[in-house]
Amino acid sequence: MAWLVCFALGMEARPFRARLPAAEPIEVLVTGMGPRRARLALEECLASAPPRAAIAAGLAGALDPRLPRFTVLYEADPGFPRMHAWTPAGAQPGRFTTQSRIASTAAAKAQLRAETGADAVDMESEALRDLCRRHQVPSATVRVISDLASEDIPLDFNRFLDPDGRWRWARLLASLARSPRCIAPLVRFQHCNRLAARHLASALVAFLAARPAAGPDAIA
Repeated sequence: MAWLVCFALGMEARPFRARLPAAEPIEVLVTGMGPRRARLALEECLASAPPRAAIAAGLAGALDPRLPRFTVLYEADPGFPRMHAWTPAGAQPGRFTTQSRIASTAAAKAQLRAETGADAVDMESEALRDLCRRHQVPSATVRVISDLASEDIPLDFNRFLDPDGRWRWARLLASLARSPRCIAPLVRFQHCNRLAARHLASALVAFLAARPAAGPDAIA
C-alpha cells in the first residue's frame, strides 16, 4: 500500500472514493469521529498493512478569520513525499489544532485561535499523526474549511455525541422535533459540507495523481 487516506466520516470520504486516481494503490480508511476512535481504527490498519505515507483528511473549522470557505490547507511532516505537488493541487500551508469537542461557535473558535495560533481545528488529525510518527510512517493533515471562523454552526453537536464520538440519534431527532426552525439551517450546513468534501477530493486527487519529483522528494 503506497498511500493511506483517513477520514472521520463516510460523507467526507465519498467524493474522493468516487475519483480515486489509478496511478498508485490507495487505501481509504473511515475511522469515526474523535481522537479515540481515530486512533483505534488506525492502530488496526497499521498492524495489518503499514503504509508508506498517510494523510489525515476531512473537514475543518476555520480559526483564522481570513480563510474563506472551501480553502484546502495542508501541514506535513518533514520529508513527506511529493511536497512539490500541494500548491499545484490547490492546497496551501496551514496550522491545525485537534480538539476532542466540536468548536460550535465563533467565540469558541476565537478562543482556540488565541490559545493555539492555529489556522483551523479538527477532531482526529493529531491522534492519527502521533500514531504514524510512532510507527515511523510519514504523515500529513489535509483538510478543507467547511465553516468560517466568524460563524456559529446551526447546532451544538457536542450535545448529540457520546464520549466515543458516536451520534446519539434519538437525542438529536428529539431536539429537532422540539426546535423545527433549526432544520433549514442544518440542511444548508450539510449542503456546504458536501460541497467542501468535493473541493477536498479535487485537491487530494490532483496531489496523488502528480508525478513524483526526482530525488529525495519522490516516494520509493
